[in-house]
Amino acid sequence: MNEIITIKFSGLCGNCYLVRHNDNYVLIDTATKSKRKILERILSEHGCTPGKLKLILLTHGDFDHSGNALYLKSRYNCPIGMHKNDAVITERGNMYINKNKKSLFADIFTRTFLKIDTFSPDLFLDENTDLKEYGINAQILYIPGHSAGSIGVLTEENDLICGDLFENRKYPRLYYVDDEKQVEHSLKKVEKHNVNTVYPGHGRSFMFSEFLKWNNYLSGENDLPPLK
Repeated sequence: MNEIITIKFSGLCGNCYLVRHNDNYVLIDTATKSKRKILERILSEHGCTPGKLKLILLTHGDFDHSGNALYLKSRYNCPIGMHKNDAVITERGNMYINKNKKSLFADIFTRTFLKIDTFSPDLFLDENTDLKEYGINAQILYIPGHSAGSIGVLTEENDLICGDLFENRKYPRLYYVDDEKQVEHSLKKVEKHNVNTVYPGHGRSFMFSEFLKWNNYLSGENDLPPLK
């Protein structure tokens, strides 16, 4: 059985998730450089030491998720994996390079002031990639829409660590949709897999059924009151 340990950060910084099975660990996303000491302390507190961390997995290339990947690779001597379609983001240090919706100001700001590490991943992860090789019982779902190379981790318990497909800071909803058609396809895929709990890149975990109720409520398809 997998254990999902939530490492929750607030503000613009994305959550990280540590998945443990027996004595093997996979770290999903790495936050920004400003959270490095906190992140290392939490990993240590949960027994994740060099040799036990088998993979650093990036749900997508944005700096708030990839900021400590290169450092942790060196510190823990383990590979970085992500989808090939987002590799250009970490290689160029430009989180808008493969997006339809651009922000020149944000691009200049992040590259000028945040000192983003640039790197190439060690391996590419794609639809149905089995993560047992890295010690956990889970597989990759390709769920683009926020970025062209967004992926999620679907555990054998049907829980989904989804990156920035969803957020839940006020209520469960889609998060910064870049490509509506891709997101629509990704949502159908999540429904097809009968996902239980969703662990988003920003905010609290939630049941996928809760997202569907909120989505229907906000679109006017039912008159249910907002969920608490």
